[in-house]
Amino acid sequence: MTFLKSKVYNRSHEQLMRKQLLLLGVVFLSLVWLLFQKDTSMPSLHIPPGRIIDEEFQGQTAFLINTTGCKIPYMDPFDELIQKFITDIDPPKCNKFNIGRLVKADYDSVFIDFDVLNNISVDQNQVKCYYTEFWRIEQPLLKDGHYAANVDAEVRFSSKDIEIKNRTTIVNEEFIKVFCEIKNETIYKDYFAFPQSRKGRHREHNTVSISLIGFDSVSRLNLLRQMPRTVAFLKEKVISVEMLGYNKVGDNTFPNMIPVLVGRTVEEIKETCWRQENIFDNCSFIWNKYKESNFSTAYYEDATWMGLFNYQKYGFRKQPTDFYGQIFSLTAENDLGCDKRLNAHLCIGNRMVLSVLLESASRYIIGSRDMLTWSMFWTSSLTHDYLNLPRLADLPFVDFMENLFNNDIFNSTIFIFMSDHGIRWGGIRSTYQGYMEERLPFLFISFPEWFRNTYQLAIRNLKANRRRLTTHFDLHETLLDLVDLNNLQDEVIIERTNFLYHNARRGISLFLPIPENRTCEDAGITENWCTCYTSKSVSVSNPMVKQAALALVNFMNSLLDNHRECSQLNLHEIVSARIEQLMSTEESNDSINTKSTDYIVTVNTEPGNGVFEATVRHRIFSEDYTVIGDVSRLNTYGDQSKCISHYMLKLYCFCI
Repeated sequence: MTFLKSKVYNRSHEQLMRKQLLLLGVVFLSLVWLLFQKDTSMPSLHIPPGRIIDEEFQGQTAFLINTTGCKIPYMDPFDELIQKFITDIDPPKCNKFNIGRLVKADYDSVFIDFDVLNNISVDQNQVKCYYTEFWRIEQPLLKDGHYAANVDAEVRFSSKDIEIKNRTTIVNEEFIKVFCEIKNETIYKDYFAFPQSRKGRHREHNTVSISLIGFDSVSRLNLLRQMPRTVAFLKEKVISVEMLGYNKVGDNTFPNMIPVLVGRTVEEIKETCWRQENIFDNCSFIWNKYKESNFSTAYYEDATWMGLFNYQKYGFRKQPTDFYGQIFSLTAENDLGCDKRLNAHLCIGNRMVLSVLLESASRYIIGSRDMLTWSMFWTSSLTHDYLNLPRLADLPFVDFMENLFNNDIFNSTIFIFMSDHGIRWGGIRSTYQGYMEERLPFLFISFPEWFRNTYQLAIRNLKANRRRLTTHFDLHETLLDLVDLNNLQDEVIIERTNFLYHNARRGISLFLPIPENRTCEDAGITENWCTCYTSKSVSVSNPMVKQAALALVNFMNSLLDNHRECSQLNLHEIVSARIEQLMSTEESNDSINTKSTDYIVTVNTEPGNGVFEATVRHRIFSEDYTVIGDVSRLNTYGDQSKCISHYMLKLYCFCI
């Protein structure tokens, strides 16, 4: 513009220019604000292998969640204090048989890999390979409802072995064991699942299947550290929405996934459908809602012995879903499980346990592409025990998703990628960031493009909710909405939103606007799991900290009072202590009860060298110290509690 070159301005011209610039500035800022309001999704970033650079958060004072009801601080996944815990780890040794993978499978058949066979220095005509079908045995109904512990673990093998011939053999059975022999000596074994899609209705235009893929014990930040290629795929290739304020509601997997699958707490199902803490058949799981709408259903998790419904629990009498992988996983790992470093086998024979699960998931999802399906595939094998093992899942999982993408599955299926909580033990848990990460798992949701275009208001709400405090209860309500897509029509969303503003609920569908003033209490998160708090270190020699530590030990001993096989615990050391404060606005701070103080104390107890952490509330006027919520154990207990079977008390019991 020519006037910019002039060195002489009259006063009126200068004032006019200032007004024009001011107006342009206001317009520019307004456009930026409107664009931010319209699209709250994260920028599409290229994420190089090995490191995530989250450009959305730059300042040290940035917040992931910054609402009147909750403030969750941004934390650098590669903070200097965390770097020392991020180490290389040896890959699993999946070599139970030293001849390679002799038998492989595709979607409906098994075949001998002749390249592997050629490396065996024997006459190929002497090698015979067979498969044997096996299946789950349903136990008879008992009037008293008291079932044996193995009610969900009875298996039967066929007496007939079928030879694998002509390079490829079609398999019509659901679960098979494969074995190869030379002169009646077994040289190779493996297991394969061929999920059968039963009872599902044909998928019509503008209908959608649902698939939930879960990783046990992976925080949002550890996913960024360990699985960068996976995150890049989710953000860039299938444009998933990431929920940044996804807060756990319980200690371990069970109290976090029951809210997802039932919409209730563990205490609530004990009062209704799980009264005797026996089988789960009487509970109303989310997959039952989909069954009622003629979806085919699937549930499969690896490391089944410590699974969601089977660790110190009885599981199911009747098969809960159309495809139920529990007996397959249990049988295969009991027979061929190897490289067990802590709790979980990393391998089944010559394959990673995770690879077996992903192959089964691919067969089900792709094989059922013409049907409406609800499926859940949950892995613990690589992720449950160690902070750094999940990185070994990165490439296999990307390959799995690429296969689904190439088969156009993302155009017909909503995928929910999630975790239950972060890692609950190890060195990182001694840091404040580790404390926060345990409470903040990850949640990504991907939608077909046509779905995003059809249900624009629902998707806009969900994108806005990525910066709200959310929980597993909300995910359950979201899954309920997807049973019938009429729930997501714009006019229905508007009506439900109006109702929501006058009727507060613990669980809110992510397709509805989460209230900006939502607190942990509103969302069903107890104080000890709430990340809307900040805390500062306090001396372990503080008299009030000592009282809080003693209250914690006394509380654990009270839980063990009726179990004489367990030793009473003694306070050996106060490891650390923090004092907690709500991170919120002055308006919200008015509601804080100034007559009490919450301490986060970590203690070491004897016998057994147990390390425990809990929130203890000190009521100042009464000098009362009370444990709030659950107690976390920060180290493993191994065989210390083998004399007791209760799934919660095993955390505290040291057998005499």
